[in-house]
Amino acid sequence: MALLRHLGLSSAHILGQSRGGAVAIDFALTYPEATTTLIAVNAVLRGFQWTSFGTSLAEIHSAGRTSGVEAARQRWLGDALFAASLENPRVAPRLKDIVGDYSGWAWVNDERLRPLNPPSIQQLDRIGIPTLVVVGELDVPDFRTIAEILHQRIPNASKVVMAGVGHMSNMEDPELFNKLVLSFLANK
Repeated sequence: MALLRHLGLSSAHILGQSRGGAVAIDFALTYPEATTTLIAVNAVLRGFQWTSFGTSLAEIHSAGRTSGVEAARQRWLGDALFAASLENPRVAPRLKDIVGDYSGWAWVNDERLRPLNPPSIQQLDRIGIPTLVVVGELDVPDFRTIAEILHQRIPNASKVVMAGVGHMSNMEDPELFNKLVLSFLANK
């Protein structure tokens, strides 16, 4: 909200990808008057009970704490989460750079997140703005489940499954991703 005030804006279109999706959802719940539209892309959802990806997260964090940040980076990059991205020759080098540049702070420190109470998953019906939910067809099952929950529980949500892409859908098919987002915004 401070950024919007600094820019002299009263509201904005809010888009978040992956963990940023959780931030965007929480922003829309906390500042509904400042959120014109919400776009959740392969989004994390606070309060969601992870299944297979939860195990991966735990292993990545454990590797960071016991074997160091580089070991955690390698475990993260080797996870099914990035499988589709790494098969794309245009995306793989960029993704490796992104993961390689990550400091690993969250793996070696205790995060002081202040989740909403009740958790976001229990408040989705309060989001009354136009919402676009985007998920990659090849994303891991937990993220596809989250996309369906968002679609079902947010009253004005539409969902698009991007064919042939995984968790990094915006990088794997940027032309289609941009077209979907711009089309959504043009109609709002």
